[in-house]
Amino acid sequence: MAFQIERLDLTPSRRLIVLLALVYSAAAVAPFLSGLPLWLSLLLAIFVVGHGWWFFRRDVFLVSPDAVVALRWDGQGRWFIRLGDGREQAVSLGAGSVLVSWICLLELLPEGAPRRWLPVLADSGAADGVRQLRVRVRFPVKPGASGASRN
Repeated sequence: MAFQIERLDLTPSRRLIVLLALVYSAAAVAPFLSGLPLWLSLLLAIFVVGHGWWFFRRDVFLVSPDAVVALRWDGQGRWFIRLGDGREQAVSLGAGSVLVSWICLLELLPEGAPRRWLPVLADSGAADGVRQLRVRVRFPVKPGASGASRN
């Protein structure tokens, strides 16, 4: 039996850019409002800006070699990610994945690598692909399931 393979090519999400820009801006300003010494506030703000730069390149703008630029899944419950440098990696979907009306936050467990979290918003890819992803996360197929009924 042939299984249909679904794919979602990710694009930078404008909503995620705005949301995270607000969060990182607030986090960079917070040390200055807290009454900490100036040198410590500067150090914390530099750390926040540095982390924001790294996070935006990898998970928002998708320009880092380690950025997840595509998701692929098949009818047997197998998941794969394609990274920015062209590598493809098998992953499993973690139980911590969150699916709410405005975001799909996927916990990806690559084989032999640390866990990753991937935010997917409605504007992170083609509308039909995002819808199919949401359905697959909501109603998962167990790995190795054949789809045929047993007698």
